[in-house]
Amino acid sequence: MADDPKTRARRRKGEDTMAPASDLLKGLMRNVQSPLASGFLRLQLETQWPQVVGERLAKLCKPVAYFDGILDVWVGHPTWMQELWYVKDDIKQKVNRHLGREWCKEVRFTTNQRQGQGPGPGPNQ
Repeated sequence: MADDPKTRARRRKGEDTMAPASDLLKGLMRNVQSPLASGFLRLQLETQWPQVVGERLAKLCKPVAYFDGILDVWVGHPTWMQELWYVKDDIKQKVNRHLGREWCKEVRFTTNQRQGQGPGPGPNQ
């Protein structure tokens, strides 16, 4: 991997060229195509879910999986799944606004808390 011009300049001066791990993680997070970046964004979303969707909705649902722009959200009861279907576009907008990018293209709901639906049409399609 080639060094950037700033790193080469620091090396010529004999300065330390080790970057902090936080810089590495920030770089990975900026690369939306990286599977690792998607994992970090999903973790960020899970830990900040109440701030993203609000306390009331956070008590009813939580993100459980993400694949190729599709966010699977666990819902505790089928009745709530039907109710949340009407606000899924709002949830998508809140997620993307919170993450600062067009990360979520679709929200799907599931009653399976252990895993999402993966690729393909979801149960509410």
